[in-house]
Amino acid sequence: MPDELVQSVLTITQGGTMGAGNLQGITSRPTTPVTPMIVPMDESAKHQFDQLGDQGMTKLRETKATQWSSILARVWENAAKVALIRGVSANPFAPVIRGSDATWAIGLVRYAINGLIVDVERFVADNQTEQNHKRMLEIVRKAGCKGITMADLSQKARFLDLRPRKEVLQTLVESGQVRCDTRPGKTRPITIYRIN
Repeated sequence: MPDELVQSVLTITQGGTMGAGNLQGITSRPTTPVTPMIVPMDESAKHQFDQLGDQGMTKLRETKATQWSSILARVWENAAKVALIRGVSANPFAPVIRGSDATWAIGLVRYAINGLIVDVERFVADNQTEQNHKRMLEIVRKAGCKGITMADLSQKARFLDLRPRKEVLQTLVESGQVRCDTRPGKTRPITIYRIN
C-alpha cells in the first residue's frame, strides 16, 4: 500500500487537527461519550442538496406505497453521508462538504440506487413462477438484438420442462416483453425470440 495513502488514512483516523479520535482506547458501551465533529457544507453543496430534497419528494409522491419508497426516501441521507466522507477525506484538518463532493456523492448514490432497482426488477422474484419468467427473460435479453432461436433457448432453459417453458414464453410474448419472429430455415421455419 502506498505510504501516502497510509498517511492520509492515519490523519483521518486521528481526527485531523483535533488529535486522536474521541473514542480511541474506549470500548463501545451505552455510556461512552461521543463528541461528533460538525462538517459544514459550502453554498454550492447546500444548493445541490436542497434540489435533491425537492426532487426526492416529487419522486416519492410518484412511487408512493411501492417497493421503492423506502429506498428512494433515503437518497438524500445516503448522498449526504457519502459527501461527508469525501469532504473529510479531502481535508481532515478543516473538513467542508464542497459542491464537487455533493455532485460526486449524489451521482454515486443515484447510480447505485438505479442499479439496485434494475437488478431487483431483473433478478429478484417472490415465487417460483416469477423466477422462471425472469430467468427466461434474462436469457432472451442476453442474446441481444440478434435474438435467440428456440433451439438455443431450449438448451439454455433446461431448468424448465417443455410445457412450462412454452407457457413462460407465451406469457412473455403476450405481455409484450418478448417478440417472436420466424424466418425460413433449411427444412422448417426457425423461431427467434427478442426483447421488445
